Amino acid sequence: MLSEFIVRYLPIVILLFLGFTVWTRRKLVSFPFYISAFLCVVMILAITALPDDYSIDKPRYIRLFRNSYLWGMPDEYKDPGWIYYVTHSAKYLNNNVTLFFLITASVYVFSYLIFARHYFKKDSFYFIVMSMGCLGFGAYATNTIRAGFAISFMMLAFVFRKKIFMLPLMFCAVMLHRSMIIPALGFIITEFINKKWIFCLIWLFCFVLSVTNVDISSFLEEFHFVDYRIEASMESVELYKKGFRLNFLIYSIIPLLISFYNIFKYDIQDKLFQRMVNTYLLANAVWLLAIRIHYSDRLAYLSWFLIPFITLYPVIKYKDKYNNPNRLVIGIMSIFMGLDLVLMLT
Repeated sequence: MLSEFIVRYLPIVILLFLGFTVWTRRKLVSFPFYISAFLCVVMILAITALPDDYSIDKPRYIRLFRNSYLWGMPDEYKDPGWIYYVTHSAKYLNNNVTLFFLITASVYVFSYLIFARHYFKKDSFYFIVMSMGCLGFGAYATNTIRAGFAISFMMLAFVFRKKIFMLPLMFCAVMLHRSMIIPALGFIITEFINKKWIFCLIWLFCFVLSVTNVDISSFLEEFHFVDYRIEASMESVELYKKGFRLNFLIYSIIPLLISFYNIFKYDIQDKLFQRMVNTYLLANAVWLLAIRIHYSDRLAYLSWFLIPFITLYPVIKYKDKYNNPNRLVIGIMSIFMGLDLVLMLT
């Protein structure tokens, strides 16, 4: 099916196209912004057109939307923002579930576009393609839709960083899915503490606890950060791999290695970049403590969604510091999109 191919493999196709056409150039090749916008529109339409049984969660969201039109939201949902969004969408969209998914996908994808336009400007295309091709983007658009919708507001909060805009947007994100309090608090903390070594020690401490099997899953489930009883059927839970996920750990460490290489090798002292890296460390540290639970990748994505930024931003913004920024950007994209493809097929 074309829509499934677009969601899963179009970013890989674009990456291959970049590899064949601009790999030999030393300077980063800029693409017009309308190409990024067009790509986002194509992705939105593909996400909306996916069949109802494409993912585990989508049929449940459809039932939820239609039932909320008739009877309101069930008591199992504790996030008032999501309750408000679904019930009012069902009412004002006259129970049109396709339009609901179209609007939800538009908010999700266009938040990345706004973020890319703000921070990457004429080089937005690279960030958009890598974001779409990284692990978790498609899942949060088609499966874990509630959390993906909440991440949209977190992305916008990172764009509108004046407190009068940022804090309400973060509040909306947390109201939509309370797990968003992890990256929100992480980013706020980095406003007052900017010592890299502190965040590195926190991450290493949590890594040691994780290796020694310290488990905080009961705490996280108590606050519905990860609640597989709601998010998926018990049958899918039984089939899901759990335990110490070495592949996810490697995937989490690589962006840190790239980021610290840029910081120390090229002396990147950008305040925003360092805050994002520190936010990644804090959010990823929380996931380390819950790495063995079902659906732990849903917690990991609270840090993973920052990977395209913390790996591409220094190279693109400070490209004059690098001998061959073009190959470096395409190489970084290839690493993470290749890992996503491997993890998706295994």
